[in-house]
Formats: sequence, structure tokens, C-alpha cells
Amino acid sequence: MAKLTKTARTEFLTTAFTITAAVAAELDERAESPDPIESARAMALLIDARNRRDDMAASLAFLKRRPAPGLKAISDEEARHLDELAAILQERTKKGNMANKSIAVLTEIMRTSDGISQILDERSA
Repeated sequence: MAKLTKTARTEFLTTAFTITAAVAAELDERAESPDPIESARAMALLIDARNRRDDMAASLAFLKRRPAPGLKAISDEEARHLDELAAILQERTKKGNMANKSIAVLTEIMRTSDGISQILDERSA
């Protein structure tokens, strides 16, 4: 089993939450687009983005309140996957702000963030 401190877990999850919140905000803005196709595509993803953001907020709050000794174990494979997801997230978000991303890229960013959240979710532990 990999050792992942509570601080490291919180940092991973905070990053995922922050990025998912930014994606939701960008989709919300694009839902108001005068381009009906852009608006429809953004609106179709917006509810999911908001739900993921809210789930991550709940997971983060739960993680912050949970004592470090009570955190669920993370396997070596999960730790490697977490590192991979964080690297992908960093790569996808470093080339500019969310406004410069296509909806497809925003969706992939959101799913990557969600992967981090699923690994670190303490609510089911």
C-alpha cells in the first residue's frame, strides 16, 4: 500500500475541485452563448459539471474533517493512477485558461478531475 498523507490527499482533491469548478463556470458562461450549437452543447454538460463539482466539494469537506489515521488505504496502483491523472490534468490546463478550451477538452478535464476525486473519496470508507 502506498503512503499518501492527508495533506497530499487534500492538495490533490483541492486541485481537482478548483479545476472542475472552473470548468463548470466556463460551461455556464458558454451556455449563454449567442451561438445556439455552442449554447446547447454547454448546457448539456453543465448539470453534470455542477454535480461533479458539488460531489467533490462534499468529498473535500469530508476528507478535511476525517482524522488522518482513519483514512482509507491507497493501493500502489491507485497512487500511480493518481499521479498520472494529476500529470494529465496539469498538461491539459497549463496551456491557457478555460475560455480557450473546446467543450470536448473541458469535458476531458472534468472527467480527469473526477477520476482523482473517485480515488480519494472517503465518504464510502
